Formats: sequence, C-alpha cells, structure tokens
Amino acid sequence: MEQLDAIAQLHERDAPRALRELEALRATVPARDPMALEALYLLAAFRQTAKDEAALAALEPAFQAWMQDSDARSATLGRVAWQLLQYRKHALARDLPAARGALEAIRLTPQQEQGLPSLWRWRLNERRATAAEQQGKLDDAQAYRLSAVRAAEETGEPRRAIETMTALAFTYGIQGDQAAAQSWIDQAVARMEANASRLSNLEQANVLTALGAVQTDAGRLDDAARSYERALAILTKDGDVPTRAVLLGNLADIGLKTRNYPRAIRLSEEALALGIASKNRASEALANHNMGVAKIAMGRVAEGKAQVMKAIAIEREDGNLVEMSQGWAELGHYLETAGDLAGAMSAYAEYRTLADSLEREDRRKALLEAQQRYDDDRRMAEGESLRKANDLNTALAEARRLQLLLWALVLACGVAAVVLLVGLWRRTRDANRLLAQSNEVLAEQSERDPLTGLGNRHQLTRLLAQPGRRQGAVGSLFLVDVDFFKQVNDRHGHAAGDQVLVEIGQRLRQATRDGDAVLRWGGEEFLVLTDAQDPAVAQALAQRVLNSVAESPVVLADGHWVPVSVSMGFARFPLAEAPIPWEAALELVDQLMYRAKAHGRNQAWSLTELHAPSAQDLPALMAEADAAQERGDLSLIQLRGPRLAEAGA
Repeated sequence: MEQLDAIAQLHERDAPRALRELEALRATVPARDPMALEALYLLAAFRQTAKDEAALAALEPAFQAWMQDSDARSATLGRVAWQLLQYRKHALARDLPAARGALEAIRLTPQQEQGLPSLWRWRLNERRATAAEQQGKLDDAQAYRLSAVRAAEETGEPRRAIETMTALAFTYGIQGDQAAAQSWIDQAVARMEANASRLSNLEQANVLTALGAVQTDAGRLDDAARSYERALAILTKDGDVPTRAVLLGNLADIGLKTRNYPRAIRLSEEALALGIASKNRASEALANHNMGVAKIAMGRVAEGKAQVMKAIAIEREDGNLVEMSQGWAELGHYLETAGDLAGAMSAYAEYRTLADSLEREDRRKALLEAQQRYDDDRRMAEGESLRKANDLNTALAEARRLQLLLWALVLACGVAAVVLLVGLWRRTRDANRLLAQSNEVLAEQSERDPLTGLGNRHQLTRLLAQPGRRQGAVGSLFLVDVDFFKQVNDRHGHAAGDQVLVEIGQRLRQATRDGDAVLRWGGEEFLVLTDAQDPAVAQALAQRVLNSVAESPVVLADGHWVPVSVSMGFARFPLAEAPIPWEAALELVDQLMYRAKAHGRNQAWSLTELHAPSAQDLPALMAEADAAQERGDLSLIQLRGPRLAEAGA
C-alpha cells in the first residue's frame, strides 16, 4: 500500500508518470488481491479527474468482475469501490442528490462494514460525512468522521487521519463550536509537524489553510493571516499556482474584515493574475469579487460594482449558484454601507431568489425527511417560534416608533429640527416596511414544502382556520397519490424519485386554477383544496389532473424516462345539510383514493351524493361502499386517466 500512496502523491505533481506507474503495478498484482482493487480504484479516480470517459469505460468490466465474484467479501468490496466511484463522479458534476443516492445504494450490514479493510471504511465514512454535511445533518457528519478517524489510524498512514481531523474541525466550526474546532485543528497541525517529511507540500498547506479558517471564525485575524502566509510560503516553493491564488484570496478577505482595503486590492490583483494564468475561473471570480467590494468600501462604487458583477457573471457561466448567491448578498451589504440603497435592494432581491432556489435544490431531501419525521407537536412548536419572532419584530418596530416620538419632542423647534424629524420618520418607515417584509417571508417559508415549493400542512392549517371554513368542510378536496412510486426509487434512485415528485407538483399546479391551494401532503401524496362546490367543476378538475400527470412521462436526469400516473380520491362539500368536519373530509378522500388504487390505479373516485343521517355514519358507509351505493345511501363516480407509455431511455 505504501507504493500506492506514493503514486497517489506523485499524481499531484506528475499525473502522466503516476498513471504509467499505476498501470505497471496493476500488471504485477494478482487479480483478486485487495491491492489490485485499490490500484483499480485509484486509476479510475485519476481518469475521472482528467474526464477521460473512454478510459473510464474500459475499466468498468474489471469492477464488474469484482462485484460478481463468488467470494462474498470480494463482491462486497467491489460494490463499495464501484459505488464510491459513482459518488465521486456525481460529486465532481455537482449533482449532490445523485451522489447521495450512490452512497445509499451500498447498504451494508454492520458485520459487512466492519469486515471491510480499514482504508475502505475510512473512505466510506468520509464520503458519508460529506454527504451528511451537505444535507445539514451535522451530528451525523461528526459521527461518521469520528469513525473515519479510527479507520484512518488503523491504516497507519498519518495523512488520512490528518485529513479527517481537519474536516472535523470544519464540521464543528459550522456548528459554532469553536473550542472543538480548535482542538481538532490543533491535533491535525501537531500530526502534520510530526510527519512533515511524509506529507506533500500541498497536504501541509491544506492543514495550515484550515487552521487559518478556524482562526478567522474565532476572530483571531492576525493569527489567521500568519497561517495563510505560512501556507503560501510552502506553496510558492512548490509552484502550485491555483492553490496560491486561493490563499491570496483568503488573505484579501482578512484585509476586507480588518478594513485594510488597499491591502485587499493588492492581494486580489495578485490572485487575479494567478487565476488567469492557471485558467482557474473560481480563483478569478473570487479575486474580482474581493477587489470589487474593497473598491466600493473606498468610495469607488461604480468601478467596484462593475468588478463584482464580473465575478457573478463567471459564477453564473460555471453554474456555481451557491457562490453566486453569496456574491449578491455581499454586494448588497457593501452597496448599502456605501449609500447606494437602490443597488443594495436590487442585489438583495437577487440573493433572496437564488437562496430560495438553492434551499429547495441542495437541501430538499434532508428537509423532506425531517418534515416526514416531525409530528404535530413539533409543527406547533415551530408555529410558536414563528409567532415569537413576529412579536419580537413588532416590539422592535414599536421601540423605533417611540424613539421617533422622543426625538420629535426634543427637536420640536426650528426648521432644522423639522428636517431632521422628517429624515428620522423616513428611516423608521423604511425599517417598519422591511420588518413587515421579513415577517411575510418567515410566514411564507414556514408554509412551503422545501422539495416541490408547494404549500405544506402549515398552510392547510391556516386555510382551514379562515372564517368560511371553520364550521366544516366547504369547497372541493382532492387527495392525490403517485402510483408505483417505490418502484421509481428502487429502480432509479431517490434523486430520480425527488425529480418525479417535483415534476408532478408542477403538473398539478398547471392543472389547477390560480386560486386553488396545491399542497405537498407528505411522501408521495398531494392535496388540492378549492372553493368549487359544483360537482361538474370538481369532476372537470379531477380529469385535468389525471390527464396532465399521465399524458407524458417524466424525463430523468440520466436520460431515462418513466411513465407516471396518480390515484385520486375527491369530493365536493357540503355533501349534506349537516356540516362534515375537515378531519372526516380528509378521511373520506383518503378512502376514495385507496379505492382508486384497489381498482387499478391511474384513476379517480368521488363521492357525489350522500344520504346518511349524520357525518358519523360516513366511515361505516364507505367501508361497504358498493352495498351502500346499491341501497341508494350514497353515489360514487369513477374517472380514468389516459393510457401510459412504457418506460424507456
């Protein structure tokens, strides 16, 4: 394994030579030796980095041979290696849901995982930790990385433990636990210094860069600058242009934080030259951004704004939406400080639009799982928290109003006082307007499903509390369930399942009217609530939904397409003279939806007439719906969706 580690380090400096040595090594190792799989994995990873698709395809049969080995342990090891490569491929393409799907597909028992060689347990837990961080599951990320540290120690190779300790420091830093972050980065630095001769310059610089980041978060900017400069000195000897550009960007950021804007501009100019020379667009964008905001802070607003817009344009071209949104936010802050309020508001608007989109895309699965786990008590607690936040904002607005009145009394003499009072009134009015907007955003976010952007159960609670609906069910209610959704997840992965849910949500919205409420009810279920009480209108809407969903397949990100359809239960209310509680109405459409599934799916069933003496009799009648319909106690109708195409590529 030491020879493989040496080749991995060589790849950083001389990729062609590393590939030659790796191919030569593979030729001398027995086919089912674990070292052969390690060499195969490294070779595939190098090919992925180089985007050599033809060479990658040539390696796939070798992985298939491992996965199909008659020895269960070898087959498991081959499957882990292959799925980790799939994770790496999707991560390089920034397709995070697909990357997480590759990890989830591994599915090892505790015994199987413990039986893996320590190097593979380290890799697996490191990737799991990264995926957990991307979903916001920081506790899970910590647990995975602690397991990775133990596995790295077992390999006897210090660089792996150092890498994981450095990552742990970042994880704790994200959580705001600066003491734990500092402890882990200190351990990584101590290991680095004790094993400096065994580490590449880049590996040492990475640890020092992480140390600088932790020190920056702790407010120790002078210490952070020294750490970055130490890393820069190491890499200057090594000639690593791209990483030097990043470090210069970090130093420029410290210049911004300490308001040493001339230094920030000088460092950014150096970083920009290196970024252009190395064709590293990320460094080029960062340098333009830092230089631009420094110029804005120095009063060169138009020039600085134009330079920040160059950075945002690069991020847009490269599809780096996270960096792009952060760029808009920081531009807004600096323009606001410089007095360009119109420009600041425009930048903040761009930021909010992007941030909302990113929250749905990058964290949708984690938030969806959380939404499904949370019970009604948690939802009530969240509502209470929102109300407290609104109360606090209201209190702040009232405090500003009282402050304005005090100034009015103090300054109530002379024309100059009137001018000042008008200025204060305008600022207070603007502050109150922004507070009201903030409250509206908070309320809207609490009622939105993060995956589809549709309403959620919070929104339904608010809608049912409206005056016209408090006494019982009024209007038309539709419960929609995606047919064979589990098969989509099993065959194509959870990322594909998420894509199907998003697409069906959009089709539901297109089939309904502007005033209709379309909600994500949970899992693969959706709810539609309208004011329509005419049975013909409700039936027409149900047929539109069936047709809209099923008439065309969903094209997945990998090029495959899958037919989709839904089963639906719906009813219009009031059904009888006595009002039906909303709980009973939901139960009714749920029973009707399951009737649609039981009769073959891709259809809708509705209860159009009810002749029961009271709403309490409704569940019993639905339990024997066919007999009740023959007796004339109720009337049911069935609507069918269009014929589905077969799945394809």
